[in-house]
Amino acid sequence: MAIFLSGKAYSNLAREKKKASMQGILLSVIAGLFIAFFYPVVVNSLDPEFVSGGKGSLTPYTAVFFFATGVFISTFLINPFFMRRPVEGPPVKIREYFRGTAGTHMTGILGGAIWMLGMIFSYMAVGAANPAIAYALSNAAPVVAILWGVLVWKEFKEAPRGTNILLNIMFISYLLGLALITYSNA
Repeated sequence: MAIFLSGKAYSNLAREKKKASMQGILLSVIAGLFIAFFYPVVVNSLDPEFVSGGKGSLTPYTAVFFFATGVFISTFLINPFFMRRPVEGPPVKIREYFRGTAGTHMTGILGGAIWMLGMIFSYMAVGAANPAIAYALSNAAPVVAILWGVLVWKEFKEAPRGTNILLNIMFISYLLGLALITYSNA
């Protein structure tokens, strides 16, 4: 329900701004499908001592190290493609990326560090709970994204009337879902 309400709120905003991108929606669906297979692959790579169902030999820390290394390497393969063919706006040259300010790059590094720290906690939680619950709780990221989008970036400042009600119900739905997942492990 929360995801549906999120889509509805963004479609209200897009209608108001008169630009909805089918390419962006398609890219989001494809990315979502890839992400759906990510966590089971990681759990399989973990040592059974850390997680039931694990078949590999990695600890949560080594799993995050290899993931971070993969992110770093793939950035140089994937970024140039999407910089040449952005979903929105003009193409960006790679040298423009490196001309960013130190503050901008440090913000990106901080975001990556927070992401990796969250992944370590998530992988460690797999041993305390079970893979399904740890994965579901790791999906609290949309709640954080909602808070940033609404409170910090003010994405919905120009949204039509009634959108704030959708956002509030969506936020409550996410929190309720996370509470139910947590309670199911008790």
